[in-house]
Amino acid sequence: MTLRDHIWKRRYKSQSNKQHLLKELFRPALNESLLYLRGSGSFSSSLFNTIGEPLADFIERGGVMKLITNVEFSEQDKEAIDNGIKNWKTIAEEKITEIIDNEFRPPMKKGALLLTRLLEMGRLEIKIGYKNPGIYHEKIGIFFDKASIDLNSSIEKIRQYDFLTFFASINDSKTGWKFSHENVKVYPSWIDSRRDDALDTLDDFIENWQGQTEGLKVFDLKEAFKRKLIKIKMETENLGTRTQNDEINASDNKWIHQDEAVNWFVDSEEANGIGIFEMATGSGKTRTAMRCMRRLLNSKIVEKIIIAVPNSLLTQWKKEMAEFLGFSSKGGIIKTLSEYSGDKKEHFDFKNSKKNAFLIVSHSMLTKFLKIARNWKIKHTMIIVDEMHNIGANRFLKLEEMVEHSDPIALTNEEIIKAKSEIEKEQNEIEAEEEIFSKFEYRLGLSATPWCHYDNDNRRNSFLIRNFTRWKEINEKFFNNDWQKTLRENNMVFYFGLKEGIEKDILCEFNYYPLTFEPSDKEKEKYSELIRKSFGYKDEEGEPSPLGAIRAAAVFKRSREKIPVFIDWLRINPRLDRTLIFVEDSYFGNDIMRILNELGYSDFTKYFQGDEEWNLNSFASGETNFLISCHRISEGIDIKSVKQIILFSSASSPLEIIQRIGRALRKGKEGKTASIVDFIYDNPSSSSNPDVKRRDWLKELSKARNPI
Repeated sequence: MTLRDHIWKRRYKSQSNKQHLLKELFRPALNESLLYLRGSGSFSSSLFNTIGEPLADFIERGGVMKLITNVEFSEQDKEAIDNGIKNWKTIAEEKITEIIDNEFRPPMKKGALLLTRLLEMGRLEIKIGYKNPGIYHEKIGIFFDKASIDLNSSIEKIRQYDFLTFFASINDSKTGWKFSHENVKVYPSWIDSRRDDALDTLDDFIENWQGQTEGLKVFDLKEAFKRKLIKIKMETENLGTRTQNDEINASDNKWIHQDEAVNWFVDSEEANGIGIFEMATGSGKTRTAMRCMRRLLNSKIVEKIIIAVPNSLLTQWKKEMAEFLGFSSKGGIIKTLSEYSGDKKEHFDFKNSKKNAFLIVSHSMLTKFLKIARNWKIKHTMIIVDEMHNIGANRFLKLEEMVEHSDPIALTNEEIIKAKSEIEKEQNEIEAEEEIFSKFEYRLGLSATPWCHYDNDNRRNSFLIRNFTRWKEINEKFFNNDWQKTLRENNMVFYFGLKEGIEKDILCEFNYYPLTFEPSDKEKEKYSELIRKSFGYKDEEGEPSPLGAIRAAAVFKRSREKIPVFIDWLRINPRLDRTLIFVEDSYFGNDIMRILNELGYSDFTKYFQGDEEWNLNSFASGETNFLISCHRISEGIDIKSVKQIILFSSASSPLEIIQRIGRALRKGKEGKTASIVDFIYDNPSSSSNPDVKRRDWLKELSKARNPI
C-alpha cells in the first residue's frame, strides 16, 4: 500500500481514547512511509515507546526520520544524543535486523536508548532551530512513501512526490500524542482541494532544513553542541504520573523549584556540591535528589553514590530509583544497586564496583558503615542523607517519645539520665566519623525540617551545618540570632516550604479549626508540680533541661478535658472521612476508640507501638475510613487520600507539626481542601505557650491559596 491507498480525514481530534490520534493518524501514516519529516518545537524520546511496533516496521523497511527541533532537551535525551552522534552511522546493516528485534519491538527499550540507536544507525537526523530572541516553535509533520529524496535538492523536485502533511500544536512526545487535547489538520498532496496547504507546509520545512528561512538559524547537531546551544530543559511532573522525558508546558512552572534546587546544588558558588534541601513534604525532595545524582553521574563528576535512609524507607527508595533512574540493562544509569542494612551486607559489592554504583544504607547502620569506609578510596563519591533530622541523635525528640509511653511524674531522674547517656553516646559516635564525612566531595541532606528544635546547646545543629553546608562562621554569637533565616538568606540551604507548596498547587489548601479546652484542676496541679521541681535535671551548663518542658507539656497533651470538646465538634461535623487522629499515647487512644464505638463509629483501626502493619495498610487501601495513631505514623507514610487531621496531641517541634499536617496536604489524583482540627489551651501561666504559637502559625498558613 501507499499513502494514496488510505482514506485520510480532513482533521483528527483528540477523544477520550488516549490512543486515538496514534491509532487513526500517526501509526497508519508511518506504516505507509519511508521518510518522516518533522518540525517540532519540543521533542522527547518518550515518543518512540509511544509509537510501538510500527516504529520497528518503519526502521526495518529502511525508514528515515528528519527532525528540526528547539535547543532544549531533557538531561537524559541530551546524553543519548551526545552518545548517538559520537557513533554516527557506525552500526553495520547486517546487525540492524538484530537490533530492531531486540530493542525496537515490544518489550521496547527505554526511549533514550532508542534515540541513541536511531542516530547510530543513521535512521534519524536532527537539526536545531535557533532564534534569538525567541524559540523555534513550529509544529508540522510530513510523510513520504519514497525514501530516496534529497532534501538539499530544489523544492520543485521534492514536490513531484506524493506526501501527506499535518499541522497542529502537537509536540513529538508521549504526552503530546496521548494526553494533550489536539486538533490536527491533514493535507494530502494528491487531493486538489488540499494541495496548496500541503505544498505550503512542505515548502516551510524544506526552507528551514536548507537554512533559507529569514530570522531562523538551523544547525546540525555537532555544530549546535560546539556552539553550546543545547540546553537542559526543565523537567516537570504530572500530578499522579511522574514522567522524566515528557515535554514541558511552558505555562506550568509548578515544579520549577526542583530545577532551581538542582542548579543551586550543582552550579552555585554557595553550595557547589554541599547543601541541604529544606523542602516541604510532598514537594519532591526524593526526585530532586535523584536528578542531582543523574546530573553528576552524566557529567562524570561523581562515579558512586551512597544514600542513607530511614529503615522504613529502604524499599520505597529502591522502587523510586528503579523507576526514575532505571537500570543500565534497560537503558537507565544504575549499573549496581547494593544495600547495607540489618540483614544485608552488600557494601563490598559497592566498593568493588567502578562506575554508576549505588549503595543504600539504613540509618541504624550508618555509623557502623562509616567506620568500615574509613580506609576506602571515596574520591568521586557522593553521600545523600534522607530525613537528615534523624542522623546522629535527635536527643530530645527521642526523650519525648519515651515520655509518651510513661507517666511524666513516675519517670525518674535515673531513667532520664540513663536514656540521655545512651543518646549522647549515639551523637558522640556519629561525630567521631566527621572526618569521613568531610572526604565526600558531594554531600546532600534532605528534610522538611532539618534542625533540632530542642537542641539547647546547638551541638547537633552545629554538626549538621558543618557537614552539610559551606557556612564557616559558627560561633557562640551565631545561634543568638535567627540563624536559620541567616542560612537561608545566604543561600546555604535550598528552602521550599509548605506555604510555597500550597501557592504552587503542589500541596492542597487547608482549613484550620482550633478548638479551645480547659485542663482540669488536677491536671493543672500536676503540670505545676513538674515546673516547681525544675524536672530534677540540669544540663552540662547548669541550665534547666528542655526535657522539663517536654514532661510538663505531656500532662496537657493527655488532658481528658479535650474529649467533651471533641464530642461537641463531632455532633456538628459527624463525618470522619479519610481522617488521621493523633493522640499522645495508646491509653488516650483507647479512650477515644471506646467513645467512638459508643457513638456508633466502627469504620476505623489503630496503629500504635507493637501493632501490625496490617492496621496501617487497611487504612491506606481504604478498607477502613479513619485511623488513630501517635508518633509512630508521623514519618514515612504517604497516603494521598488523607483529607483530615485531628491533633489531640502535637509537639511544639516544627518537625512533628509539619510531618503530621503534611499527611493531609498531599493532593492525590483529585483536588481537595484538607481540614486540620487542633486542641488549644491558652495557658495564662506560660510565657511561651506552644499551643498558642502553633495556633497562630497554622492560622496564618491556612490563608495560603493557589491563585489560579
